[in-house]
Amino acid sequence: MDTILTAANNSLRVEFGGSMRYDHSYVVGQRRQWAAGAHLTRQSDLDAMSVSLRLTCDGDFDATLWTGQAGTMIFVRYAGVPLQAERTAQHLGDMLSGYVMLTVVLRGHWAGFQGGREFDATAGEAMATRFDQTFLLLTKSPDIDTLEIYYPLSMFGAAGVNPEEVNRQSWTLSTLTMSAIEFVIAALDDSSMNHPIRAARLDGMMVRTAMLILDDFRIATHGTVVEHDDVRMRVIDLIGADFRDPELSAETIAKRLSISPRSLFRAFEKSGLTINQLIRDTRLDHAAFELAEAGSTKTIAAIAHSHGFSGADTFSRAFRLRFHESPSQFRRRTRVPVTT
Repeated sequence: MDTILTAANNSLRVEFGGSMRYDHSYVVGQRRQWAAGAHLTRQSDLDAMSVSLRLTCDGDFDATLWTGQAGTMIFVRYAGVPLQAERTAQHLGDMLSGYVMLTVVLRGHWAGFQGGREFDATAGEAMATRFDQTFLLLTKSPDIDTLEIYYPLSMFGAAGVNPEEVNRQSWTLSTLTMSAIEFVIAALDDSSMNHPIRAARLDGMMVRTAMLILDDFRIATHGTVVEHDDVRMRVIDLIGADFRDPELSAETIAKRLSISPRSLFRAFEKSGLTINQLIRDTRLDHAAFELAEAGSTKTIAAIAHSHGFSGADTFSRAFRLRFHESPSQFRRRTRVPVTT
């Protein structure tokens, strides 16, 4: 996490750069947090948002921001004045570098530029932008309303979509997908989602919404959706709920879902990702959030054990392979003091 935005009028504190935490929220086990819209009008608010992106606007800043998190997926709804968002080389390597941003345009017109390619989306469409590369996004309408879904790169294999294939693309969303998105919007505006039991039940629905968006991309480009989608979703739900269990594996998942190991293998064989890799990457992504959390006093060993790893050495080796630095280095680089 890189900085913190405080919106005193709504008692809302948002930590940008990866993890998001809110005052007056229920937090147990995995962090599931939702915050209703905060009306932001100060230049300092815009400056505080400009961490993983350089954000600028013409004239006075005026917007409402809704934020939420389900597992390692981050949801941000922005409604307000036109913005220009630029991700430069100095931003790369932060918490969001492991994400693709799925932009759903609810109102207005967005244009994007990345890797020498121009793309755009209007109301009812989505576009995708990788955060491990520089880009420029700008609005082409007098006001904008968008839902941004920060989708981990590690989850694309499970979704049966190549992140590079979807990157810098835009596509039309189906009526079914837009209905699911309306649910997400309602969830972001409902503080009761903070209740731990409700949040746990809703996590799977949030993931399914992102999967529907990617399904629409596959239909638009390939005319088909992912085979074995039901099995994939059941596996993703189970891993999301039980990744802290050190006994979790492809074998135990097959038993818990009452399916054969062969059926489980076939559901993922075209994704280039094994079940055990998905378990490991999910554990590492959650552990990275905790390492970056300001104020955490847990040791590396404690974080390793609480995320299903057998020990600190095993965790550190896996973490270095995924993030190209040790857990300690990552913690020092991403953590900042909590401010109010």
